[in-house]
Amino acid sequence: MSKVRVGIIGTGGIAGWHARQLLQLPEVQITALADTSEVNRNAFVEKYGLQDAGLFSDYEEMLEQAELDAVVICSPHTLHFQQANDVLNKGLHVLIE
Repeated sequence: MSKVRVGIIGTGGIAGWHARQLLQLPEVQITALADTSEVNRNAFVEKYGLQDAGLFSDYEEMLEQAELDAVVICSPHTLHFQQANDVLNKGLHVLIE
């Protein structure tokens, strides 16, 4: 069985909780991360051992370039509508924190 490929938009705050939960599921792989802060992205990769994940400063680039099945949105709430709309328009599952 192939793994569910998950991307995360936003790597601050609550994103760590989601990463910990997802990493406990053997059928899930976090394959991409998008955050406007390179420092936050790199710290998240180190903390959760996601060196194989694709890193993006723009979530739209992540949606275009990464092979994903679902996206967890952990960005500020004022960005949720547009990001969720873009994810859904790609035909992907979405979880909004």
